[in-house]
Amino acid sequence: MFLRILLFLCPLIVFAAAGRAPIRYTLSFPDTQAHAVEVEATIPTAGHAELTLFMPVWTPGSYLVREYARHIVELTATTAEGVALPAAKSAKNRWTISTQGSAEIRVRYRLYARDI
Repeated sequence: MFLRILLFLCPLIVFAAAGRAPIRYTLSFPDTQAHAVEVEATIPTAGHAELTLFMPVWTPGSYLVREYARHIVELTATTAEGVALPAAKSAKNRWTISTQGSAEIRVRYRLYARDI
């Protein structure tokens, strides 16, 4: 019984310790014929001057390298007010974004999603 309670509380402790606001995602499907998904992520910066975002190259339970980032088109970043921020691809699956002191940033990209 104690172990069950401990396992239930552990995620709460981790989230409380992190003390960060969640990342919020909005997905839209403007062109289903083209298999495109538009993704917008609102990310709190926690006062960091730059953020590095990355996408995994694998799927749990699969040993194949999938390279999901190759399907990203037109990644842009802005402040909450819409001011453009520099976003540079620093590796095949990573982007570095300068926050320029903004409390949160918005990252938008189009994703080709036809993989089975």
